[in-house]
Amino acid sequence: TLQVGSKSRVSSLCFLPKENDTDSSDDDEPFVLRSHELLPASSSAQQTLSREYLLASCHVDGEAYVWDLSTSRVKFSFGRNNGENSGLAVKVVEGTKLAYQTRDGTVSIHDLNSMKALVSWEQMSRSFCALAVCRNRDHILALPSQEKEVCTIRDLRCIGDSVQFRVGGEKNRHGMLMSLAMSDPIVACGMEDGNLLFHDWRMPTSVLSTVKLSQYFILGLDLTPSLADNLVAIAGMAGNSEDLDGLPSSEQGTVAVVKCAMDSGKMHAALRARVGTCSLASGGKPGVDVARFRPDGRLFSVGGWDKRVRLFDRRNASLLGILKGHLGSVTTLDWANNSILASGDDNGMIYIWNAQI
Repeated sequence: TLQVGSKSRVSSLCFLPKENDTDSSDDDEPFVLRSHELLPASSSAQQTLSREYLLASCHVDGEAYVWDLSTSRVKFSFGRNNGENSGLAVKVVEGTKLAYQTRDGTVSIHDLNSMKALVSWEQMSRSFCALAVCRNRDHILALPSQEKEVCTIRDLRCIGDSVQFRVGGEKNRHGMLMSLAMSDPIVACGMEDGNLLFHDWRMPTSVLSTVKLSQYFILGLDLTPSLADNLVAIAGMAGNSEDLDGLPSSEQGTVAVVKCAMDSGKMHAALRARVGTCSLASGGKPGVDVARFRPDGRLFSVGGWDKRVRLFDRRNASLLGILKGHLGSVTTLDWANNSILASGDDNGMIYIWNAQI
């Protein structure tokens, strides 16, 4: 487990490729790295983790860190802890750079060796929607904009150029853009009213397909390629036990799997499966903040308000495992490879799991 500072909510995590560069300062604040039964300190997975990866995290108090997992120290601190620039997202872009997004609408691109900002711009968004990196072209970003229902597509190779479109078209009645995922050229948009919309960012004015998933916000979203040119989307949704308990059982799940079939430039998206997290009868918190595919796309993880990380099979949405240990709602997830998973919560704790199945 990792924790530093004021126990501020972990907004986002991402693994970074480790390079042989300058060591961290002796004055850097250490974190506590303890073995966990799912990732023993002597295991080959732990050795791989320490040898090959760093871990970036950002927090709602504005702090952002890069952790060196082999030295058990913070390698870099690059946030702005002033109460106004809460960290919202950290993502690897262009293989060797880090994108950092804050709640004040600023996006900056950092060099991994020094964490110095190479370029930054004002996106003007004040929402909680995190940027998304294109799965197969990591120089392209999807971002929220100043207008709550507008998405911006930006190519980092030509930073001054961007494409904007109103999600759902000019007559958008879906409310605020809450979550984004991207697999070129498709952008998936999770909306405030529980609809999942798909656009082709090259011709963004029309909606390719829409699927109604919930009455509540779509907070977590991811896309992975499937057979041929098809895609599979996963979505995690808000929801409380009292309200969900009054719905038909087929509508109670807060995790959805959506199959997206492409044919001659047209898309047909349909709900493949809907599953729940904790039992509604227990009075638990079934909402989901984050959903992430494993790199090979064969399974996915979700982080729940019930303090659990769950692993599901993509093919049939069957539950494969529950990872317990967090003392707060799980807010962010990232896979290093097909076995190592990091999760963060709203108590500021980060757990690293050997989730090989």
